[in-house]
Amino acid sequence: MYIDNLPAFRIPDFPRAFFRKRYGYDFNLLRSGLDFLLKHSRLSEIKKRRILVPAFICPTVPEVVKRNGFSVKFADCDMETFNLKIMPDDLDDVGAILLCHTFGARKTLPKIKNGKVLIIEDCAHFLTKDLEGDYGLYSMYKQLPNLRGGFVVSKNEDLLSAYGAIKQEKFSFNDFRDCLIRLRGAERGVLNFVRARKSIPISDFDDEERMDVAKAPRIISGLYEVTKNRLDPDRNLRIYYQLKEQFLKKGFCEYFYMQEMPEGSVPCNFSIRLRKDDFAARDLILLHLRRAGVFADRLWYNAETHGCPHASILTRTVINLPLHPRVLNKLANVI
Repeated sequence: MYIDNLPAFRIPDFPRAFFRKRYGYDFNLLRSGLDFLLKHSRLSEIKKRRILVPAFICPTVPEVVKRNGFSVKFADCDMETFNLKIMPDDLDDVGAILLCHTFGARKTLPKIKNGKVLIIEDCAHFLTKDLEGDYGLYSMYKQLPNLRGGFVVSKNEDLLSAYGAIKQEKFSFNDFRDCLIRLRGAERGVLNFVRARKSIPISDFDDEERMDVAKAPRIISGLYEVTKNRLDPDRNLRIYYQLKEQFLKKGFCEYFYMQEMPEGSVPCNFSIRLRKDDFAARDLILLHLRRAGVFADRLWYNAETHGCPHASILTRTVINLPLHPRVLNKLANVI
């Protein structure tokens, strides 16, 4: 049995997706949505050209910010929720905050007087999160049977004119290839058999990585519309609390800490971190889990933490396990 966090397609989803249209601002990649906001929303006009960004986050985020003429102020995270930790003076010299709900752990928004600091909520791992800030970034595939893409939400702005000028990207060969791993048939088992024998994926950010801002392909937008109601937050919470009980009963606390989930959270993983700051041990555990058919990940091992101590530890110790009732049995065998 293979365990991963990839929701499976149903064959009828594809023809249905061709006839569904999404009304909103969706993009080929979520980073494109951030780029779009920085260029075309009120964010482009802020006087303080500095944005507060978590040090523990995908490395593409600060790169997109810098490419749009802003400087980045990195803030460390707390070790319990993995979320951004905002200190009293962090907002004095910034015009905006990018606030990430890390792996679905809800982060309370800071109180902003007179809207002087704009808030971008990164909800890539928290699809059911209601927007509280000025803008929201959501993934169309991380928790749904889809291939890629993201969409942005604006609380008070109409961005249709700027959005209408953006080209639509075409469905690619890589998209077709990725379809196979998300089908329910025998081909998924074959591909997982091959994946289980490979090394841990490396996804270091390349400065030359393409940043083409485009609308999501029509089929990807349609798939989001067809499948968006399949995410069941109650299921995620139910499995999370089952795993939390197992974690405490089976003595995993000797080796790991659990990520804390504040009230209102909806976890997308069962995220833990090693007690010992040892990236080689973490990666060895991930490799053995992979050989056992469990596809966990190490987001964000390649974050540019800029010396923030807590974020640096997380890059070396975090393991994101799939939300599956038997995943800790597999981890126990590996340990």
